[in-house]
Amino acid sequence: MELIERYLYAVGRWLPKKQKKDIQAELESTIYDNLESRFGSKEEYTEDEITEIIREFGSPWKVAAGYTGLTERLIGPELLPIYFTLSVI
Repeated sequence: MELIERYLYAVGRWLPKKQKKDIQAELESTIYDNLESRFGSKEEYTEDEITEIIREFGSPWKVAAGYTGLTERLIGPELLPIYFTLSVI
């Protein structure tokens, strides 16, 4: 389940601190729901199964933007990560 934790961490990097834990918990629940509906109820899922589901969700940036509405900004989602990186310098 390390892949899920890493994915949630990556999404969390783009989320507001106040909403971060709630959104990550909701996203984790959604990932497990999708795993269960696709592959049945299991104690552990394979890395390939988890990867398949996570790929369908998309990049962490796009998932976070979907929760926060960051796609409605002047700088598009393709350039915003670069902007944040450069604006910190």
